[in-house]
Amino acid sequence: MDSTKFEDDVLQPYGLLSNFCGTWCSEQDVLKVAHGLGADVSSAECATWPFIEDNAVLIGRLGGWTLALEQLTWRGGDKQTLVALSTGGRQAVNYQKNINGVSRFTYAADGRLLVRFEPAMGRRDHWSGEDPHVLIPYLAGLPLGEGTADNDGQYRLATFVLIQRLTGHPFDASWLGAEHQSFRLT
Repeated sequence: MDSTKFEDDVLQPYGLLSNFCGTWCSEQDVLKVAHGLGADVSSAECATWPFIEDNAVLIGRLGGWTLALEQLTWRGGDKQTLVALSTGGRQAVNYQKNINGVSRFTYAADGRLLVRFEPAMGRRDHWSGEDPHVLIPYLAGLPLGEGTADNDGQYRLATFVLIQRLTGHPFDASWLGAEHQSFRLT
């Protein structure tokens, strides 16, 4: 899939092109992920992405992982939150991009922040974390850390391909249109 098609079919229709904060966690219990993000688990209600409140997170299963999308709070990108979500042998990934085009990818496993980088900026030797090379087996053919993409859309698509390679499941419009659990963030 090319970057324009991905943006037109998945991100743009759901208002995720300019602002995005998604956290994937290998923890399969939606309530545990909600709690880990600081959500009020008693506020759970069924919702789809276009209809959640501003101070809420939509959480649902995506293959063998759990995905949490946030409107405005971006808690999944917090280092301590991501490390906590990955404890006990789990993995957690966060990708966020703001309206100014600044983006960040973070990967944690077993309670350790292994790598953090901005997809559209910097070479791999500028990536930070305890093991900035841990993703190399997943990067084949992707411009991340190479500086070879022609535009932000290609970096964005490459980041979602990397997430798919890590989690084993693509992020697509079917997840966004399906009903999941919405939680109020405290």
